[in-house]
Amino acid sequence: MHRIEKLTMHALPAKDQELHADFILRYTNGFTKRANSIYPMKTTSEGLLEAVKFAEDWYAKRDYPAVFKMTDQASLLELDNLLADRDYAKIDVTHVERLSYANYEPLKVELDVLVTEHFNQAWFDAVCSYNEVPDQDRPVFEALLKKIKARTAYASIYLDGQLVTCGLGVLEDGYFGLYDIVTAANYRNRGLAKQLVHYLLQWGQAQGAQFAYLQVLATNAPAIRVYRQLGFEKFYEYWYRVKDC
Repeated sequence: MHRIEKLTMHALPAKDQELHADFILRYTNGFTKRANSIYPMKTTSEGLLEAVKFAEDWYAKRDYPAVFKMTDQASLLELDNLLADRDYAKIDVTHVERLSYANYEPLKVELDVLVTEHFNQAWFDAVCSYNEVPDQDRPVFEALLKKIKARTAYASIYLDGQLVTCGLGVLEDGYFGLYDIVTAANYRNRGLAKQLVHYLLQWGQAQGAQFAYLQVLATNAPAIRVYRQLGFEKFYEYWYRVKDC
């Protein structure tokens, strides 16, 4: 669990990051909760409330609310209860799914998939468009992607002269993470994302990955069914604790 949490931070490097007690505090101008939240790696009762107050002050100085990214590890239960008592709401319960390549059955990909290992402007423009990233957040998003130090694979499928499906793979420490899998609205329900994911998985395997992982909202049952068919299994859950105003 800690290993994948570390990898997800590397896959979206924060602009500002500080370690305090057992908290990793991250801030990136408010773009995505993942890059603007506190990662508790472990907690102990002693000094816990003081650490929470330090985090709240740290974000207040940046005019941003403290957001805690919680996992279901038992050692974080006390912190989760403390945050609930301080009126932090629980939102966005998410599965972290993991695939062992030993259990992966490759599918022959029928479509051409373009992969570039460095930042790709056409890919970026399509992802921002299909995910409706606000214009003011795009420079921040671009800067984050360009800060990734691990090996990357920007994958694209073109149909009718248009980039219609995108995905990002990040390879580090034997793990291959899948991010930003998205398809243009009028090309959905054609199996394009599934083809692209298979292509990326095979790319990661060819580069020596032993495991793949991804994150999906617990409420996204159709996507979870697809990932189960690919061989992914739920590894753990995370959620965010945000101040209930």
